[in-house]
Amino acid sequence: MFGGEMTAYESEWNPSGSDLKFNLGNEPGYYFEIPIIYRFDKNWSMVGKFWYEYSEIGKSNVLAGGEYEPASKTHQYGVNFGVSYLF
Repeated sequence: MFGGEMTAYESEWNPSGSDLKFNLGNEPGYYFEIPIIYRFDKNWSMVGKFWYEYSEIGKSNVLAGGEYEPASKTHQYGVNFGVSYLF
């Protein structure tokens, strides 16, 4: 993430409140994908992709009221399936 920002829309539940803007900074992350292709014809194939994503969010700046977004890490993974046709 580059130059991450987050806004807490406090004004939606408290009309006299103001929205809070947090700067989350720059944190590393990565994404891997492993495709598996089964070609059952010259033009047609089935595709399965196993994927994994890792991302971090750094601790934000502390606002005047003491509010901040804590640091966190996210691990996501899944499988995508599809059919492919080559012209």
